Amino acid sequence: MIERYFAAIFSLFTLIHSFTANAENRQERDQLVREAAISWIRASELSDVDARFQACRKNVNDFLPILGWILEGEKVSDIFTGSSLSFFLPVETLAKMKKIDQFVEQTQIFRTVMTDLLNAVNPRLQKRVVQSSKWLASKFTEMYLPTRCDGLLTAIKDNISRAKFSDTEFIDLLKNQESGISFDGVPEKIRSYLTLILEQYYDHLPFSDKSRIIKGLLKLPIDASTSEQLSSVLMRSGPILQKSFQLFGSDVKDPLLLEVMGKLRSQIKPFSPSKVEEILNQELSADLSNYFASFDRKPVAAATIGQVHMGTLHTGESVVVKVKRPGIQEKANSEIKLLRSLTNDQAILNFIDELEAIMQKELDFLLEKEHLHLGKEVYHRWGSQRIQVIAPLELLKNSNNVIVMDKAKGQPIFANVEDPTLSLKREALVDLLERWFEEAIFGSGFFHADLHGGNIFIEPTTSIRRIPLLNSDLSVDDYIEENEADYRLWLIDFGSVGSLSKSDAGSLLKLIIGLSFQSNDLVLESLKTLMALEDTQQKELIDFLDQLWAGSVDELSYLDNLLNKIISLDLPLPKNLILFYRGKALLERQIHGLNTSLSQGENSQPAPKHDPLSIYRRVLRRNLLREILPFSQLRQKNKRSLLDQDGLKVIVKYYLDRITKEPEIY
Repeated sequence: MIERYFAAIFSLFTLIHSFTANAENRQERDQLVREAAISWIRASELSDVDARFQACRKNVNDFLPILGWILEGEKVSDIFTGSSLSFFLPVETLAKMKKIDQFVEQTQIFRTVMTDLLNAVNPRLQKRVVQSSKWLASKFTEMYLPTRCDGLLTAIKDNISRAKFSDTEFIDLLKNQESGISFDGVPEKIRSYLTLILEQYYDHLPFSDKSRIIKGLLKLPIDASTSEQLSSVLMRSGPILQKSFQLFGSDVKDPLLLEVMGKLRSQIKPFSPSKVEEILNQELSADLSNYFASFDRKPVAAATIGQVHMGTLHTGESVVVKVKRPGIQEKANSEIKLLRSLTNDQAILNFIDELEAIMQKELDFLLEKEHLHLGKEVYHRWGSQRIQVIAPLELLKNSNNVIVMDKAKGQPIFANVEDPTLSLKREALVDLLERWFEEAIFGSGFFHADLHGGNIFIEPTTSIRRIPLLNSDLSVDDYIEENEADYRLWLIDFGSVGSLSKSDAGSLLKLIIGLSFQSNDLVLESLKTLMALEDTQQKELIDFLDQLWAGSVDELSYLDNLLNKIISLDLPLPKNLILFYRGKALLERQIHGLNTSLSQGENSQPAPKHDPLSIYRRVLRRNLLREILPFSQLRQKNKRSLLDQDGLKVIVKYYLDRITKEPEIY
């Protein structure tokens, strides 16, 4: 009996050692540890008792090699460090591993004694090792797991719930000025808000959110870069946090964060196809096959609010189906409550209030359908076939969870960065910014606030150019026609839009003109209509403007710097001003990127007309005459008068000569 017992114990060591031999490659071993951690976390998320036990049993059998390494004498702390798990674990957890290492040392002594004793009693017993190993592994599972499994999984869940991300090397690295995110040039209040997120937000998340983030990090390659890790964390964070980085992340001129922002817009994890089908069937009150001849359950894009699928109606019409993420409204509400609980700083609380207002509008799919109709109407009035807006269909028009729309033609404007038609794309974006700015300030006030590259599709077309033929006396004798490359833009995703009132548009116009011509009076006058200013704040703004004019900041950055100063004074920014600034900056950056690429390729500077500042000046020249001469034939029908009499006097007195004499750029 004793011999059988000794043989069984020895067989366990040998069985485990045989598994270990199959994972000699260090990288494979490290990845196995990470996979084991994910499996145990998933098991801890289960609530059913039987399901928890079965998960424990499977994990023990699947990951015997790890136990083998420990029993072979490898330190637990070394195993976790090698697999990069220590990068995400709290310091207190790593400290506890030393106790496990001490236990393993004692186990090693026991194993040596047992081996010597077994050899001394009967060397032939080693032949029975393989036969008894499976029996012992089975007995170990049956005897140990029923009493230990639940306690083990509960301990895992408790440790994750109490885990402090702020104590991990990962967060320390992000906050490190040399290797992490640089907040240079960022307003103090925005910096405080983003720092608050890094230092406190993740510590206060519930277990379900923490486990999702940790599992995402463990799925990355062991040598994943900091940007890949940060992207993984943000993509598994809540909608409010993602919106925070989308709105304010552009203020951080940091290559790491700019790279992450690109991934955040294009690599959000989609929810399951079964959930999509469940939502659609519920909204349709019937099986989706009754309405769709075909429906692609794999999304073509996934974002913070929802995801997009392609489908074909029984009429043969190709459509786009946007489905809201299940539970996102409750998640957003919970996240807002958490963020508010982390600070008493009024400026940060103002940010959170604005974020909540913006998010609630984007979550309202009925409102987005109205925006699509309005956008199509507004942009149709421009009379240009080059800019189109997709239209929502009547199908599910009353649903707040699903939008069925026409399919945009072409492809996202930056889908092919090596495209030889970059110059044509630049022309398209210049035209779009010009019309966007004019409609917001001088037109209906409506503007799309989220025109990043993924929301602008470009469709290649051709147009006919007429070339005059001159006769001998240089008069036009005839024309020849030839085709030339042209384009059509399709604008999608009207979840984030703004609308400037007549008063706000007039104030913003004064602000832009005041900044352009360095007028303290006009800048302050415009700000007073947008927000309440105390005397001390006005004085501080005047001092700031004097320094701004005297500095080396380019004119296009004046508004950026002014908004940063407003934030530093704890003044609340109007929501539409935030959206306008964001929409304007998105288009400017895309044009700037194309200017840079084309300048390098052509070894020349871009034409002045492609500079955003020149675009705004062209719009101002065209429209200010209509404001100054309201009864002339230049004034368009139903055009709003944005400037009051005093504002007009300021422009006439100080700036009309410069506006009208500056040469027009075409």
